[in-house]
Amino acid sequence: MTHRPDPLDSDSARGGAAAKNPAIPRWALFAGYAVTIVALSSRPLPGGVDLPPDKLLHAIEYAVFALLLARGMAVAGRPWTWHRALLVLAVTTAFAITDEIHQAFVPLRDASGADMLADVTGAALALGALAFTPFRRLVLGPWRRAAKASRCHALPPPTPPSTRP
Repeated sequence: MTHRPDPLDSDSARGGAAAKNPAIPRWALFAGYAVTIVALSSRPLPGGVDLPPDKLLHAIEYAVFALLLARGMAVAGRPWTWHRALLVLAVTTAFAITDEIHQAFVPLRDASGADMLADVTGAALALGALAFTPFRRLVLGPWRRAAKASRCHALPPPTPPSTRP
């Protein structure tokens, strides 16, 4: 089995920090997305702008948030469990609540329980999709495969069976 490097883990080929800790690119992607959410919710909404359905945007935004958090929490060689899914949902819910509280202090924005409910619904639907194996492999798979490949190469070669005359 040949090991293809993960495009998000390009630093590992150069022997950088990601080579020592392959979780760094996963968490960096999640952290960047979380900072983007906070930055966008810190801006006042301009009046007279037609946006797509607001609740749909909230659901998609937090579905991606939950999937990136789940990918950050993926541990090579360990199966994805409902315990981890509930932890991701709890963290996502806490982030959505704090984001709505934060928006209460931003001019021309307000805190909305309906927005928070849309956030949590989007995250729950995304995590529910992880129950389906093909989607789970798409979201969590590259690190699991890479770890499996490296474990296979770390094992000693099998010894041939002894032949008795």
